[in-house]
Amino acid sequence: MRAWFWGTVAAYFVVWAYAAAVLPQRVPVHFGPLGEADRFASRTEALVTLGLVGLGTALIFVLTDLLLRRGDMSMLNIPHKPWWTATPARRDRARLLMRDDMHLFAAATMALLVVVAASTVAAAQADEPRLGWGFFVALFAYLVFTGVWLVRMYRAYHPRRHPDLEQD
Repeated sequence: MRAWFWGTVAAYFVVWAYAAAVLPQRVPVHFGPLGEADRFASRTEALVTLGLVGLGTALIFVLTDLLLRRGDMSMLNIPHKPWWTATPARRDRARLLMRDDMHLFAAATMALLVVVAASTVAAAQADEPRLGWGFFVALFAYLVFTGVWLVRMYRAYHPRRHPDLEQD
């Protein structure tokens, strides 16, 4: 899962570099509910914004990974927390599960940002700046993924799914 996260971070910055090479001086940076551009910015503002969004999001996930690896479990909100924090073996497994889950969610989030950046570039180059259908498909897929991920994650943390840790 970690490799997927770093792969999507790399993909984001490849798209950002492409944007730096091809964006015009006037770039659509906000879109209405039907995908029509309703705010424009300079090329510089668009590149700075895209760069900060990508870098900031990646940094949040990297810091979250550090917290999961080294932080105090009392700061974390997980299902069945008293069970998971009762023994060192359970805490270690919880950290591993949470890191894997976080990396998967981080990869999906960065993938959505890749689509956002690519869609911004495509809209900026179009005669009529608007988001294409690909953006809406990606957004819908991300929302469905997030719902499924949350349900799966909640189920994965149920103690009965970890019988090897019952006797700890």
